[in-house]
Amino acid sequence: MERRTVDTSTGPNGASERTGGDPEQLEVHNPATGELIATVSVDAPQAVAETSSRLRANQPAWESLGIEGRYRWLGRL
Repeated sequence: MERRTVDTSTGPNGASERTGGDPEQLEVHNPATGELIATVSVDAPQAVAETSSRLRANQPAWESLGIEGRYRWLGRL
């Protein structure tokens, strides 16, 4: 499995930097080498809100698995 690292550098205002190209895309760089790893789409605020709501709704079920259950589930993944 290839390990992926996300560049978490921020610009002067503390926001993630977008370099060049399409403002709807975010470049992901390896902070150790500066190498471009991937370009990912930036979700619209509504899509982020919907995903967050779905994750919050499923949190109790995830928590009820306990640490061992989550470990087994992630192991299958």
